[in-house]
Amino acid sequence: EHLLWHHRPVLCTFLNQNSLCQRCMERLCSHGLRALLPNLKGPVENKYRIHCDSKRKTTSTRNRNFNALNLFLTVAKLHDHSGGGAAEDALNGVFGSCAPTGSAFGQMRNLVSWEFFRDTFLSSVVSYCSKMRPKWKSFQISAVDGDQFNLPRNKDTLGHGYKGVPCSADKESFGLKMYTTLACDAITGVPLYISTSQTLDELHSGLATTQEVFQIQMKAKSNDMDPQCNLFLYDRLYMCTDLLNLHKDLGSSFVARCKTSGTFEEVVEFCRSSKMDAVYEIKGHKIRLIKAYQNEIEYIYATNVFADTLTSEEVSWLYFKRWEIETTNRYMTSVIGLERFHSRNINGIQQEIYASLWTLLMAKCAGENLKEAAESFSKRLYVRQNTKRVRQFIMDNVLDIFNKYKRKVLTQLEHFCKQTARKAERLKRSYPRMRKYPTHKAYLTAGACPRT
Repeated sequence: EHLLWHHRPVLCTFLNQNSLCQRCMERLCSHGLRALLPNLKGPVENKYRIHCDSKRKTTSTRNRNFNALNLFLTVAKLHDHSGGGAAEDALNGVFGSCAPTGSAFGQMRNLVSWEFFRDTFLSSVVSYCSKMRPKWKSFQISAVDGDQFNLPRNKDTLGHGYKGVPCSADKESFGLKMYTTLACDAITGVPLYISTSQTLDELHSGLATTQEVFQIQMKAKSNDMDPQCNLFLYDRLYMCTDLLNLHKDLGSSFVARCKTSGTFEEVVEFCRSSKMDAVYEIKGHKIRLIKAYQNEIEYIYATNVFADTLTSEEVSWLYFKRWEIETTNRYMTSVIGLERFHSRNINGIQQEIYASLWTLLMAKCAGENLKEAAESFSKRLYVRQNTKRVRQFIMDNVLDIFNKYKRKVLTQLEHFCKQTARKAERLKRSYPRMRKYPTHKAYLTAGACPRT
């Protein structure tokens, strides 16, 4: 059995699971993905229940087949299907031939708060940070950036304060917007936290997201980790006094790009000088400013990590690793199709957001060799897994993954990840940057309606 396990993984699938010895059982239990599985047993806890004030009483008969596990997995599988029959297809994938009806599923979703899905996702994030998250030069690197989702216009979304894009003094676009701020691991692309907002306030949402990620990381490491080992990467929007004060209070590190004009006086002075690396005092904080050039474009970086820890070339190269957050945002909208929400109320929409983030977390951790990802982090050429196919494989076998993680699924997943691996090149843009949403006047005024 040991020879088959280590050298012939395909033949292992024909062995009876009951014949596993203790050594093989310990290997199954110590598998990395097993640590990420949330503890979903029994019904959904009462603290996540939404009390319905409707005159129509909800009988327990329609909801008796649902528990915490199959409800979470059914919502997670929604985006694997499209069209009007997506709910039925997801239910059949989880329950099989004894699947409940789609109306019973929708009724159960309305009775469970989205906070249940958020806490389930965050429990897996804590496990990832405590047991699997890789480091680069003792730093655990996180990237923060914002995005926006299209929402349907109805009474529920309008009642929660979501609005369209202003296109005139008294009108706004018909489609509503949900503004999000996502934080992910810059080495592996694993999502760590997401915050949503009704208004476009990416700066303060990003700072709040940074604080949440920092608290998650310190909780996962049980305060044994040096706060300075938490390094955050930011775009030009976030460089402000609030950012400097936040990282001083947290004791963490950051690298942010600066605007060459209309910013701190010290940054403008540094841009006009011939210095390439200097330390300035900005608003009572000692900040290191670095000047770099790429494709005849000048970049100015600010950081509180000094030259004895990182060189100027490493800081400049490290900032471009922030592009991983852009890739993760694109993957959520383009590949998973997260904007094609199957629910029309905010509670159901946020359920789908956190369930989809959990599936992305599992796919990233399964498809990437985390140790090799940290070693190849500073190399231009690296091996990248097909996250879309790995995620699809996990969702097709998600019940077996939760069922004590059967050996058949383990061997197939390991073999599948090796087959889908491909070589890729970092810091290479195949296409020029383009706006996701048009901003010309004709687009904004088409279908405009009075402001809410």
